Amino acid sequence: MEIRVNITKLDLFWMNSQAFISSPGTRNIAIYAWLAMAGVFFYKGGFNASVDEILYRLTVFLGWAVLVYGFFYVLSTLAVLGSASKNYGQLGDHTYEVTDTGFIESTDVNETVTKWEGIYELVKTKRYLYIKTAPLLVYVIPLRSFSTETEFNEFYSKVKGGYDNASAQAH
Repeated sequence: MEIRVNITKLDLFWMNSQAFISSPGTRNIAIYAWLAMAGVFFYKGGFNASVDEILYRLTVFLGWAVLVYGFFYVLSTLAVLGSASKNYGQLGDHTYEVTDTGFIESTDVNETVTKWEGIYELVKTKRYLYIKTAPLLVYVIPLRSFSTETEFNEFYSKVKGGYDNASAQAH
């Protein structure tokens, strides 16, 4: 089964959002940074503070933590969108083909074959199907690429079947 998709910067924005939030690496870096920041924040302020002072410090710390996480999210998104180009095969027309042995992506500048064993995870949202080959390497398939829900369900069933078969054989 084969489909044609036009990938836009908006598609990359949503993909980056999903990947950034669900990435184990991003989560681990955020946790370590927040713990380090909390340690410094509470050490500098002393540990013999009143309950009100501790609640205040905790609120300020959490506010800063959210700002830092948001800052890195914005930087990541700007980097992805700023470097995206049709010349690199990220934007524009993509052809995705589901075969017995794997998944094939073709653009004007590249062709990539991913065996079913190379797929890390499938994520289906309201607008997209993401086929992950690593935590931050993702094929983006907008659901708008299908003329009917039945067509999408058929495509998804074939992808899920190949993925499930490879996962079952690996265990």
